Amino acid sequence: MRLITLGLGLVLFGSGDLLAVAGGEPPRLVVQLTVDQLRGDALPRLRGRFGEGGFRRLLDEGVVYAQANYRHSTTFTAVGHATLFTGAGPSGHGLVGNEWIDPQSGERVYCVEDPRHQLLGAPSSLHTGTSPRNLVGGTWGDELVEASGGLARVLSVSIKDRGAILPGGKLGLACWYSKSTGRFVTSGYYSDSLPEWLADWNAAHPPSELEGLTWELARPIESYLAGARDERPGERPPEGFDRSFPHELGAGRATSLLACTPFGDERTVDLALTGRRALALGEDSVTDLLAVSLSCTDYIGHAFGPGSLEAEDNLLRLDRTLARLFAALDEEVGAGNYLVALSSDHGCDRVPEERHAARCGTSRPAAEGWQPRHAGSNLLEREGDLCCDVGRHFPSSLFSEAEAEARRALGVEPGGASWLRGFTNPCVYLDPAAMQASGVDRAAAADALARALELHPGIARAATRGDLQSGAAGDRLLRMMARSFRPDRSGDVMLTPAPYWFLYPDPLDDAAMHGSAHRYDTHVPLIFWG
Repeated sequence: MRLITLGLGLVLFGSGDLLAVAGGEPPRLVVQLTVDQLRGDALPRLRGRFGEGGFRRLLDEGVVYAQANYRHSTTFTAVGHATLFTGAGPSGHGLVGNEWIDPQSGERVYCVEDPRHQLLGAPSSLHTGTSPRNLVGGTWGDELVEASGGLARVLSVSIKDRGAILPGGKLGLACWYSKSTGRFVTSGYYSDSLPEWLADWNAAHPPSELEGLTWELARPIESYLAGARDERPGERPPEGFDRSFPHELGAGRATSLLACTPFGDERTVDLALTGRRALALGEDSVTDLLAVSLSCTDYIGHAFGPGSLEAEDNLLRLDRTLARLFAALDEEVGAGNYLVALSSDHGCDRVPEERHAARCGTSRPAAEGWQPRHAGSNLLEREGDLCCDVGRHFPSSLFSEAEAEARRALGVEPGGASWLRGFTNPCVYLDPAAMQASGVDRAAAADALARALELHPGIARAATRGDLQSGAAGDRLLRMMARSFRPDRSGDVMLTPAPYWFLYPDPLDDAAMHGSAHRYDTHVPLIFWG
């Protein structure tokens, strides 16, 4: 009997069948739900306010792992989804981030891009071709298909392409939402033409029906934990939305704003149920997989923060959506015939300005009250002293300042081409040609840059390729970073921000961010029911 890791749990395979945990018949259908950016503390915090048929059904009747944490430091969407569906870390499955820089060509690579396979159902352009080819190895869904001699079927649905493609593996079918068209699409990797059932669903749900939809609170505002804090410091709603309820999907922006509302997950679940029926998943004795990645929690969390009124209302609405999903599966597949696994790809930290206001007793936004001690770090100072260790990194100035410090440490005169080829979170890539022109050893430059970065506020660790390839004999943080490192895709220096520090290439686009090795990013729900 072989053991295939399902994220943080185990699914047992033997004799080509999925073995039931209690020794009974294997389930006809496995439903893997991945709620993007669902923190591990979110469900316990709202448990008493959920209905009976959604999250509470899983929490009350399922097997709940309350302390499930990822063991890698790069807590991003592509990385987490690949880990859940392969059981490997980034060093194994190859997804070192949502994107990376090819060390040979210097080109940026999106995690699921593949120019050989263009979109079906939407116009294609540069970097829009997609497939799972960047995933090293296969998924446990692929194992189901292979173990059944090709009889098992895998369908994966999400708002995000990476949220659909990576769980779908290499032998399944993945469908995702196109913000430009307002329709769900797939790739030429999976089919020569758009599946008929998917085309029919799109025809029955035209983008025009989104216009005018309004996201209003599902309950009286005084019943919410965040009801008195609708507008909070640091919120960055998408263009077309205000910082307070209600939020309307206006004409011209409805298709792009859908993902920032609970309506996006409602549509995803509706499409997943339609696809299940069309492909007859769970209707025979061979175990099939339905993977549903629910992305709206992530979009809403980035825009308003995981502790916002929007995030709270979204989870209460998602609870209703899951209840509808489970009721449909009970009726169509049978309550005793399917297994549900629910988890998340990562958590998220609170909004830096919100955390600052809570600690320092002021709601002054960053633009008005935060003065940087270093060019690349945004810190609030009060009366000459650091108010609290929380802030946003500004990568362009952070890295240029660190490069200048590294040059001085190595005795290199200022000027000349920059040593830096680029930054894709969490890695800095050096330019070999610039190294050669400066007469500097690349490893020495990386080490000097890493040491300079570690002196900056808000950087917990900067590790070089040598540090990460040395056997990870260091502390827990270095071991987590080593699990996120892959020589053919990772950069010369890998960063981990200090707790409560926002690190991303665009420091002001989002209110809240994830991607660190800290518990608010690594701690996720893990529940099995069925």
